[in-house]
This record gives sequence, structure tokens and C-alpha cells, in this order.
Amino acid sequence: MHMVPGANVLKAARIALGLSPDELAERAGISRRTLGRVETHPRSDRYLKGAAMVQQALEDRGVEFLRALATKGEGFRLPLALTDKESVSAPK
Repeated sequence: MHMVPGANVLKAARIALGLSPDELAERAGISRRTLGRVETHPRSDRYLKGAAMVQQALEDRGVEFLRALATKGEGFRLPLALTDKESVSAPK
């Protein structure tokens, strides 16, 4: 079975992409209220379908979710195009 990332990882990915809650909710095909619940209820069975829809919408934007390992927590990678733009403008 495919594991859905935790609420904090989904929210962090949304913020990293610069998406507002309204934008992500629309892309995921869920209500803004449901998104709020997905982002605040870690792996709640009640919001699992909504969390999977959010995950898919973020993956459609190029986010790659990373599973937790024995010594490291779960996380995500941003698409290279997004990170390239930011790295060009970031001070060195």
C-alpha cells in the first residue's frame, strides 16, 4: 500500500511551492476546509482520502515525497526547475 506523507510534510511542501491553501485545495479537488483538516490531523483515517488527493496534486507539481528511514524522518524534494530559480537569486 502507498504511504501518504504526514500532515506536516504535506503542508511544508505546499508552502515550499508557494501555493496558498485555496490554490492547493482547488488543484486537489477538495474544499479549503478539508485541506485545513488534512494539514492539521497527522495521518487521520478520517482524512486519508483527502491527504492522498493533496499528495497527488503536489506530486503533479513535481514534488517527490521521501519515506522515513531508520535514522531520518520523512520529507520531500522540490522539482529541479523550482530549486534552480531560487538558487540563482539566493546569496552565496
